[in-house]
Amino acid sequence: MTDRPLFKQSAETVTICNLMRKMRVGDVLTYATMMREIRTPITREKLQSALTTAQRAMHRDCSMVFGTIRGEGVKLLDAIGVIEKSDQHALQMRRKARRATSELATVNTSDLKPEIQGKHSARLAVFAAVGGLFDPTRKPALPDNSGGKRIGQ
Repeated sequence: MTDRPLFKQSAETVTICNLMRKMRVGDVLTYATMMREIRTPITREKLQSALTTAQRAMHRDCSMVFGTIRGEGVKLLDAIGVIEKSDQHALQMRRKARRATSELATVNTSDLKPEIQGKHSARLAVFAAVGGLFDPTRKPALPDNSGGKRIGQ
């Protein structure tokens, strides 16, 4: 087997990755800069797709994590920024777990086979636990080092 991917990254993704490699912690790569450096007309959707692929590649290959600055671009996060970003992931997980718990609670398990009842009970317990665990409002806030720009907002 080879370590090379089975796909070829788009020229737009390669350009964005090259721009990202030059960044230092705290730097912002703006959408305008990306569009200017790509040098060919590109739709917003194609730019977003290339940016998402580039972020994943930079995380995988260079251990770089980026946060979105709405309407402006992406910022290379420091350690505290990465931890703050995880709050957003925790909120998303909590919402999805609570939604799954609510949906599972509607099932009448008496009509199910025992093995399906067990699967239902296990999933209900897991989602209920996850939904109750992730509450970023319960822990002390990290110091604000964003320089006035909130990641993901």
